[in-house]
Amino acid sequence: GRIVQRMIQNDGGRGDYEERVSPMLGLWNTVLAGEAHATWVFMGWEGIEAKRKGVELNVFKLEDYGIPYGYAPVLMSSQETLTSRPETVRAFLSATAKGYQYAANNAAVAADDLVQGASEHNKHAMDVEMVRESAEYMKDKFLTTAGNWGAMEAARWDKYLDWLHEAKLLTAVRQSRDPNGQLTATLDQLRDPKFQEEHQLPRSAFDSSRIFTSEFLPSAV
Repeated sequence: GRIVQRMIQNDGGRGDYEERVSPMLGLWNTVLAGEAHATWVFMGWEGIEAKRKGVELNVFKLEDYGIPYGYAPVLMSSQETLTSRPETVRAFLSATAKGYQYAANNAAVAADDLVQGASEHNKHAMDVEMVRESAEYMKDKFLTTAGNWGAMEAARWDKYLDWLHEAKLLTAVRQSRDPNGQLTATLDQLRDPKFQEEHQLPRSAFDSSRIFTSEFLPSAV
């Protein structure tokens, strides 16, 4: 919410808007129904759905409004798991890398596998053509230019952290619909300049080398 606020402000607006949280991530459907003005989407999924339905989207990209970004989505682990089960982590990431590399090189087959797996294991029917279009859109975004998966750069995280600090968005307080007044707060509180000033953490509190690691990636990645 606070990043969206900064986007609006960087475009000359006040940054005042109402944020709603619908159950089951239903905001996308409220936008399609004309009941909301905007929402976060993945262009490789909701963007494909919109195209197939003939819905023209006004797309606002962070970089167009002077806002850098880290990486998303990401895989997370506890330090305890990394320490106590490193070989399990390596095996998991190796298998995951192979899956993404296969999908990048065999988009249509990977899409069909996903549809089949969703049906067999989760009893969930997916639109085959939409999944194929999504896979085709995403295949060039899974890997680095060298053909590797999972690699991150400290410089990218540092740029994002620098911006968060400059925008007074580095804080230990998290957004919650049921705030406790200490570690959680409402979105309106987090948007308030005075609140931001009072709860801002120093940039030195965040070391990008502790945010991510490439240690457990397969050697070829």
